[in-house]
Amino acid sequence: MRMTTLTLLVLLAGCRPAPSQGTAPAATTQGRMGAYAPGVDAMTYAAGAAATVTVPAGVYVTGLSCHATGAGATLTITPSWPSITSPVAGPAIPIPAGGGFSLGRPWLASNANELGAGTVLAFSGTDSYYVGYYALGGP
Repeated sequence: MRMTTLTLLVLLAGCRPAPSQGTAPAATTQGRMGAYAPGVDAMTYAAGAAATVTVPAGVYVTGLSCHATGAGATLTITPSWPSITSPVAGPAIPIPAGGGFSLGRPWLASNANELGAGTVLAFSGTDSYYVGYYALGGP
């Protein structure tokens, strides 16, 4: 099944993060897709409007999407992982007015060696964004 940005946002609107165990993410930008026990793999996410998102330690990006109503919106990705000593931002990805952009499997291999901790995602001029993370071993 192919999931559009709108479908993903509608699905996320029905998700409410469960009470967390340990330190809770910021209520307005991050949430958990359910509670889990220590040592269990888990999905987390960040969401909002235009912002710069830095991937936190202990997780890697599994997918991302954004939408822009107006012209001039962009997404710039500066990948990071342990083997990169000098991260370099890629070219700005234009987000079409009234449209969206998404990146996930199979284009993202979804492992810590692609868009891992320290990766910077700069959403500029967007109405909404979603960044899915996968955390190995829980919080």
